[in-house]
Amino acid sequence: MFDPNPDPFADPALADLVAKKLLAGADHAWELQQPPDFDPIESAERFMNLAQSVQTIVGEDCPLELWPAIREATFHGELVLPTAVLVEPTSAVIRASNFANLIAILDDDRTVKPQVLAQLRRRFERAGYRFIPALPLRRAYNGHHRGTQQFRRWADRLFGYL
Repeated sequence: MFDPNPDPFADPALADLVAKKLLAGADHAWELQQPPDFDPIESAERFMNLAQSVQTIVGEDCPLELWPAIREATFHGELVLPTAVLVEPTSAVIRASNFANLIAILDDDRTVKPQVLAQLRRRFERAGYRFIPALPLRRAYNGHHRGTQQFRRWADRLFGYL
């Protein structure tokens, strides 16, 4: 059956290219913490609404942290996923970047049970976020921010503390 909106990350040949384009497009040469047009209030509200949907999917309340409690970071929202939805007992957090409406599950989205991950990704998309798998975020940062010494990986640049 033809899918008019295929998942670009489902095709390994496309996934790398798509991730590189999204990451490079989100990077800002001069702004460290957030792009000039970033609205922290709207972003925190949107993430709070997403968190409610995520908690419905996972079936329990999850620890949540939002801007302005999150400071000196390139993300504005973090939700800790319960171990019940993980493949093995480890930890996983959903973080929403201040750049380009990107969202990721760190340290590795593959730790989330596949059926739960599929539901989360659909919910992210409906909320206006662009999901980035963890693998491209582990790559060395090679972006164009002026002061790149402090960023080791793309995850540090777009989803980390400064």
